[in-house]
Amino acid sequence: MSDYRRLSGLAAGILLACGGAAAQSSVTVYGVIDTYMGKKQLASASGAHTTNVDGGGLTTSYWGFRGSEDLGGGSSAIFDISGSFRPDSGDFGRYTGDTVFSRSSWVGLQGGWGSVRLGRMSSPNFLLAIRLSPYAESTSLGPYLLHTYVGGQPLEAAVASGGPAAVSDSGYSNAATYASPKLNGFQGTLAYSLGEVANSSNANRRISYSLTYENGPLFAGLGGERVHAPTMPAPPAVPAANQKSQQNTDQFGLSYDFGAAKAFVSHSRTDIDLPAPRNRRFRTSQIGTSIPVGTGFILLSGARTTRSETAVADVKRSTYSLGYDHFLSKRTDLYVVAMRDQVTNLQSGTTFVAGVRHRF
Repeated sequence: MSDYRRLSGLAAGILLACGGAAAQSSVTVYGVIDTYMGKKQLASASGAHTTNVDGGGLTTSYWGFRGSEDLGGGSSAIFDISGSFRPDSGDFGRYTGDTVFSRSSWVGLQGGWGSVRLGRMSSPNFLLAIRLSPYAESTSLGPYLLHTYVGGQPLEAAVASGGPAAVSDSGYSNAATYASPKLNGFQGTLAYSLGEVANSSNANRRISYSLTYENGPLFAGLGGERVHAPTMPAPPAVPAANQKSQQNTDQFGLSYDFGAAKAFVSHSRTDIDLPAPRNRRFRTSQIGTSIPVGTGFILLSGARTTRSETAVADVKRSTYSLGYDHFLSKRTDLYVVAMRDQVTNLQSGTTFVAGVRHRF
């Protein structure tokens, strides 16, 4: 039996079981389907581009179920299990080889003291990042996440030393997370992910944090993550001297809703320790706005990243996106986006896409 059929059977079985449980407890089935069509081109040495139907324009498509049980005394048990999928092909996961429930698979407790969750879940730093850009969680069309989470490839292609830019994933596996209750607009979150590497308590260990403040139209936050001795595979051509041993990331930003427009400003810095005396740095700044027009929003964002490394010339990347997101209802919207991607010493890329997104 193919992996696809196994996964399909597993998903169907879980949903059927969930449907039976829904009659006895608070369980919700939810998700998003986002598909777009057009030309996609990032900066590259060859100038290659693709024209196709793809998934995950403004939101990576996902499905899942979550629920809670009242334990009395203001406390409850909570859980969330969800996974990404590619609607253009019907495959599970964000990419080939991704797990079925890579988006979340955790169980926990919550009450007036906050919440504790165990399993796989989004990192606090990622959840902060999506609130600091008008393109929110878009890793395909949003400049900020393109640069800070999936943006390393074009930058590294422009540098002879090569190597993966950063170890950044939206989710942490083998993790424990504590989120405080909101106090006068402030909230803190801390996540700790065990590396689970044999004979090492440090390898691939991750820590992520965020501290946010929200009051009316103002949102502000700072966050970061520490990745220790990451076990990230490097391309065969990358010598051991260019492979990373530790990575530190910090970001801060804010948004303010003026009514006529909502402004976003953010900055992220990542330091990667290489074998002495070398190190690698990324500095990303983003500014954007969301302007209500009719039943939708004009989305404008620009991000600029500088990559610096000991004894290597700096490389810069600039990405700009302009789009319009038109809501047909609270759950369904249509969007068009144009994006320009530029990297030092590479051919620039231009993207034009149109898509539809539905929430259920």
